[in-house]
Amino acid sequence: MPSLFPLQANATTRALVEPHASALEAVCSAMEAAGVGVDPKFGHVHVLRRMSDSMRAEAAAGKVPNSWHDSMYAGAEKSARKPVTFSPMVSSLLARASIVLPEGDAKLSISQIDAALSAANLPVDKRIMVKNELAAHGLLASTDRRISTQGRL
Repeated sequence: MPSLFPLQANATTRALVEPHASALEAVCSAMEAAGVGVDPKFGHVHVLRRMSDSMRAEAAAGKVPNSWHDSMYAGAEKSARKPVTFSPMVSSLLARASIVLPEGDAKLSISQIDAALSAANLPVDKRIMVKNELAAHGLLASTDRRISTQGRL
């Protein structure tokens, strides 16, 4: 499993991606101000913000984003695991904590997530939000799934 803390190695990738993610957000702001593409679910603004968040999350994982996978297009590709789409808030928090989503059937452990969220100095309510989302998408190790049903995430 890849390290959850590749901060130095990923700083270059984040610096490369950030101007482009910021440019997407600037376009979103201009479109919102003009009332263009503002449908809350499928509007251009919403989609571009998810794309920007996805780019930042990939950069935080040390990957240069070259393609975008959204749940809207999940049926178009066959893979072992369907692409996971988080809210922009959760995507941003995952990127801020440098949490790398596992590939294939791999899972994350609560201890790994706790360590990453603590290192990112996230408030408790944001930590709970991230862990609940990871659990909802089946990304926590099976022994950790039991913990989420006891409300201790």
